[in-house]
Amino acid sequence: MHLFLLRKGRLKYYRISKKGDEVLLWWVSPGEIFGMAALVTTPLRYIGTAEAVDDSELLVWSRKKIRLLAAEHEQLSQNALTILTHYLSEYADRLVGLASETAEQRLAHTLLRLGERIGHVRSGGVELAITNEHLSSLADVSAFTASRQLQLWERQGVLRKSRGKILILSPESFVTD
Repeated sequence: MHLFLLRKGRLKYYRISKKGDEVLLWWVSPGEIFGMAALVTTPLRYIGTAEAVDDSELLVWSRKKIRLLAAEHEQLSQNALTILTHYLSEYADRLVGLASETAEQRLAHTLLRLGERIGHVRSGGVELAITNEHLSSLADVSAFTASRQLQLWERQGVLRKSRGKILILSPESFVTD
């Protein structure tokens, strides 16, 4: 068990469903950590798998080393708790979205959050490197629903879709009350 800090690149953090489908849980961006279970006294069960999608550079600490560092530096544990609370908040937002939002609203909110977190500002919009399958997984909608809605938004001029990329042309169009 290890704690990882992504310095460069991008990772997908996912879990395989009982049917064998890959369910994307999170994109790991530079400056983010994962493997925080290495900090706890009793190791946790499997949560997910991280896989590089770009050339990446990681810093790695063994469970023994990171626990020693956390015992010496209380701020390390406080930072990890803050990060975990952020992740929990994101997952709570997804759960509330499932119970209270339409598929279109969940997809719009996911695009906006991804635009802020991993988007690249380009002339004319914000570009996301993401597949329909990954987007649908993060928005908790079917791949068919995501594809259909993206096509509709493309016809409306809200975004432009190409293989593995989405260019958000009009983010304000996604904002709903």
